[in-house]
Amino acid sequence: MKISLLFLTWIALSTTVGVGFAYSPYGLVPWTAAASLGVSLVAVLVGVLVSPGQLLTRLEKVQASGIILALLFLAFAVRAFTQVIFVEDGAVKVLSPNNLGDICLHLTQINFLASNPHYWPENPIYAFDKLRYPIGIDIFNAELKLIGISPNLGIILVAFLGSFLTLRALFLFGGPFAVAAFLFNGGLVGFIMFESWPWHLEDYQTDVAWKSIPLALFVTQRGLLYAIPAGLVLITHWRRTLDSQTDRPHLPFWGEWLLYSTMPLFHLHTFIFLSFLLLWWFLFGNPNWRGQLIRLVMFWFIPATFFVYGVTGFGKTNALAWERGWTSVVEAREHWQHFWWFSHLPHG
Repeated sequence: MKISLLFLTWIALSTTVGVGFAYSPYGLVPWTAAASLGVSLVAVLVGVLVSPGQLLTRLEKVQASGIILALLFLAFAVRAFTQVIFVEDGAVKVLSPNNLGDICLHLTQINFLASNPHYWPENPIYAFDKLRYPIGIDIFNAELKLIGISPNLGIILVAFLGSFLTLRALFLFGGPFAVAAFLFNGGLVGFIMFESWPWHLEDYQTDVAWKSIPLALFVTQRGLLYAIPAGLVLITHWRRTLDSQTDRPHLPFWGEWLLYSTMPLFHLHTFIFLSFLLLWWFLFGNPNWRGQLIRLVMFWFIPATFFVYGVTGFGKTNALAWERGWTSVVEAREHWQHFWWFSHLPHG
């Protein structure tokens, strides 16, 4: 957990410090971006080193299935992210058609946030509106741009870092099974690939409601590069705390607080899900853990509320909506069996 804690808290803290500079008279400019990245890295490195030994990871038994799945995950990451964005004949292109609209949005936001806008920033696409979007990972990329790393290269580097952290977090959370569940969740439609063994990236779930998490979400929704590993690390820590597993690696309180309180800035839905888990465990979990939970809530309430306000404005947004019966609507089926089984069979 030491490596995961180091990089995840570095991303969270450097982004938060960058937002602080953006609100200050100095703004988010090259020297403040360098200070945000550098000071935050030193701070979290010191925090990891001085944390008690039992809070850090220890060597675990290496399984053959784990090695195979790690290699498959890395193969996916290399294929998906080496060309997640590239330039050909003067045109910016993407590998996955799922990412065509998303990468344009993120590239626009990165360049805009690196131009030192007034905070909370305006929407660079829609006039007369604030940027109501979890922009944490784009702020991090904007800081990288300000210290000399181009947005295209920065997007690829952050994608590989997020992939490594996600792989590590999946192993921490559920071992090889969790890695397999993440990679191979696209349904039976994916078996079509065995007809021609294509090397190109193709999403066979495009026409069905059951999507592939890696292709439909992980490659396109850049906030998940932080939210998935950070969320899994937090859930793993809370699960061990609830089970009173004092002999297992845990997060220090500062790491737990930093990952959770900054989550709305990176991915609002993950923050809502984590908050629901905490509420459930508070009501029905081990009563001895409630004091620790109350302390966590006291510390995260102000920063998390600020970030929730920033990305939503406490107003009407498209981030949350109730879609009752969406499975039957998108599949146009009368029976639920069609959605859960027949719609995922290979066509033809």
